[in-house]
Formats: sequence, C-alpha cells, structure tokens
Amino acid sequence: MPLPANVENLLKQCDAGVAALKIFTDNKIDVQTTTEGAIAFFDPSGGAGKLKVVLNTSKPAAIVAAYFCHEMNHAQMYVGKTTADAMKDDVDTYVEKMVQEEADGTAIGFRCYLELERKGLATGVAPDRYDFYKRAFESGRKKATSGVDPDTAGFANGAKMARALINERFLGPNSIESYADYYRRDWHMLRRKK
Repeated sequence: MPLPANVENLLKQCDAGVAALKIFTDNKIDVQTTTEGAIAFFDPSGGAGKLKVVLNTSKPAAIVAAYFCHEMNHAQMYVGKTTADAMKDDVDTYVEKMVQEEADGTAIGFRCYLELERKGLATGVAPDRYDFYKRAFESGRKKATSGVDPDTAGFANGAKMARALINERFLGPNSIESYADYYRRDWHMLRRKK
C-alpha cells in the first residue's frame, strides 16, 4: 500500500521528510494503515524485503508525518545493522544504543513537525512534548555563534532536548516505564526466546 497522499505531500515539504522518504523508498518498505493504537511504528519482523511501517491515519497528517520520520530512523538503523542487538550486546550497551536511537528518532520527528509548522503546514495538536523541543530550538538559534547557521545550532540544541526528555522520563514507550526500563526488559525477553 502506498503512503497516504496527505502525509506524503507534507513529507515532501521538509528536509526531515525528504530524508525519511528516501529511506522508505530505497528500502521498499510497505505501509499498513490503521485507525487505532500507536501513531506509527516500524515492524521489521518480516525480515529483509518485508519491512513495514504502520501508520494511524485517524491522527492529524502533520503528526503522522513526524512519527513517520521517527520510524524511518529505526528502519535506517535496522537496515544498516547499526541498531542494538540483544544477542551480541550486553544489557547496558543494548539499552544505551536503543535509548539513543529513540532520542535521535524523536529529534528527527520533532524537526519534521517544526519545519512544517514554520511553513504554516502544521497547526493544532502537536506531538507530545514538542513545545520543549521548539523552545530548545529557538534558544539554540539565539545562542548560535558567529559563522554557525542559526538553524543548525537550533536543531542541535533541540536534539539535546529530545534526549533529555527521554532521560527524564517525560517521553517513553508507554505511561508506565521509561525507554531505559522498556529496553532493559526487552533485552531479557529477547535473550529468553533464544
């Protein structure tokens, strides 16, 4: 199934979205839509050649586009074999790699939303904790030193905020556990399956 047209059109309007679309098309990732559950998730369970992303199309298109960018970061890490591996990594290494992957994907998703918002293409409900990222972005722009592109400084500062939000448990996989807790549990479950 192709990407929903309203989401694809938004992705084409921002740098983060264009990069995510390249990952999507280069790896021939399939799309499945739903109207319930998580906004988006990447599913590598089919293995190479059968990767998919699931998108909840009941949510605003700009939010789906932002989460799509996040999920394409997971896809890129998976395809590039740079994601954590519970069978090869010790628990602390696995957790740190996965938490950083979540932080990177969150920053990319927030960047997509910010780029769309700056063009007037994202209004209304924003991704959870986006306001923290946006303030960090603006602060980074203001503090940019001579010779440094203000947006580059802003995005770098926003990425630091995304990691802080995850570290401080403001963002997580669910309302009960942090990403660190989740991936620690995940490591043990994956090891038991073997």
